[in-house]
Amino acid sequence: MLGDKNQDNRGFTYVEILVCLVIIALMVTPISYSFLISVKMKVAAVEMDAVTTYTEQLLEDIKYQITEDIMLQQEALGIRYRTNDKSIAEIKKAKEGTAQYLLDWGELPKGIVERDSTYLNTFLTNLGTTDLTTRYDTNKYAYEIALWRISDVSFVSDTFTLDKNNLSKATKIYSDTDSSYQFQDANDTIGSMVNPITFKITSEMLRTFRDDILSYVPNQITKEKILDINTIKFDTNGVPTVVNRKQIDAQSNGVEPNIKIEFNEILDSNEMKVGYIFHINKGIISSTDFPENEEYYRSIIEVDVRNLLRKSEDLSPVTTYDKLTFKFMNHTEYDQLIHIKKNLVETEDIDIISNKFNVVVEDKSGGRSVMTQSNDTKPYENYLIVIVVRDKNPVQGQRGKVVKKMINIYSYDVNTSKRR
Repeated sequence: MLGDKNQDNRGFTYVEILVCLVIIALMVTPISYSFLISVKMKVAAVEMDAVTTYTEQLLEDIKYQITEDIMLQQEALGIRYRTNDKSIAEIKKAKEGTAQYLLDWGELPKGIVERDSTYLNTFLTNLGTTDLTTRYDTNKYAYEIALWRISDVSFVSDTFTLDKNNLSKATKIYSDTDSSYQFQDANDTIGSMVNPITFKITSEMLRTFRDDILSYVPNQITKEKILDINTIKFDTNGVPTVVNRKQIDAQSNGVEPNIKIEFNEILDSNEMKVGYIFHINKGIISSTDFPENEEYYRSIIEVDVRNLLRKSEDLSPVTTYDKLTFKFMNHTEYDQLIHIKKNLVETEDIDIISNKFNVVVEDKSGGRSVMTQSNDTKPYENYLIVIVVRDKNPVQGQRGKVVKKMINIYSYDVNTSKRR
């Protein structure tokens, strides 16, 4: 009996202990790994929440600044801006905004192939350097912002890419002086374009874009079809440029407009330019698109004369031309709607404006052309905002990695925006 009792009280053998340790190690390893993964995911989630908050706050501050700048521009162009105590740079910024972002791309001075860049503390005039650091944690994150007028952007699909062409027309705003955080990384933007940053465009953004392009759309009768929309813009020297919306939207060399517009100068007896003749011609039209009832088709021609109503370099109401004649000759059998677009904020006397343009419309081949004019353009402005956020000091991973990107459209409505 004593032998049995002693046998039952024996301890673990070395082999048994070793087996137990192996089993415990096998159990602890995945548990520890799962714990570490859980901790990392929690930290990443907290950091993502933080950077999302920073980006959303930055977006709202940018929108606020755009509102301030647009109202200041309207004051400057409307001769309500006191210039006697302002420097040339201050007056220029009031009219054009930081890096000229308030101007259409076509209104920029000749020779400019890319808009200027600026820094965030310069653009957000209502925030100081300390506020920027604490508000967006610029010690950890670098912010790259691109800002376009919608009229300078072309959406050809449901995506928008930060390629060299798009970025050249944008005002670039940076929070960091390090050039590696300034839209120049070869893997992301205008370098080798190996992996450009692309954004998804929502249906609402596409609708805003189209509304901005088609700032005047007539009431359509039943079954009426718009053949084409052409925009004629004049620079400050009175030289017109014709842009066909179909070609821009398609961005394809093989796409032909349905309506083509060609123009030539009208000269007086002294060989001085007194206007232009615009010839409206029929382009390449597929027979499947236009069956028989030609009377239900028309095209729209938008004539933007805003640059001709004042000297761009002068705040005073001085006219650029005494008078110009625009003659539109419709060589098609289709109706043409010619809409003359004028300034939102006029700087010239209304009588001067009404006598500045002599518009003549002549139909040569059965079309019925009509002409409308408006002293006001639409009372709002649309801008596209893109924000790219990079991690400057990651705990793990690649320095400079994109951790957040955001795209949004800002709309300024004179009827609802706040007043000073």
